[in-house]
Amino acid sequence: MRIQRPPQQDLKVTSGAQASAETTAAADTAKDTVERVDFPDFVAGLIGGTFQAVVDASIQQMDAYADLVKGVSKSVDEFARDNVSESRDHLVLPPPDDDDDD
Repeated sequence: MRIQRPPQQDLKVTSGAQASAETTAAADTAKDTVERVDFPDFVAGLIGGTFQAVVDASIQQMDAYADLVKGVSKSVDEFARDNVSESRDHLVLPPPDDDDDD
């Protein structure tokens, strides 16, 4: 299978004045876009938002670490009281007799 390439377009040679006018038009379009977007405020908001997200994530990590340190500094009885439910008692009970097999 042969891959077909699109036909090449002929390059147009433009005069210096026409190229200058096109460059000026492109620059004006870019300037209008930057002014409409308010680029400085956009970038400042982007940087500020990113910084705040990093700070918030760091605070959450520090809180989680503090909880971990609190947990490992407890005695075994305190840890068991706070983290082990009463359902563990059911694990040590013998299974009920199944008399319905008759």
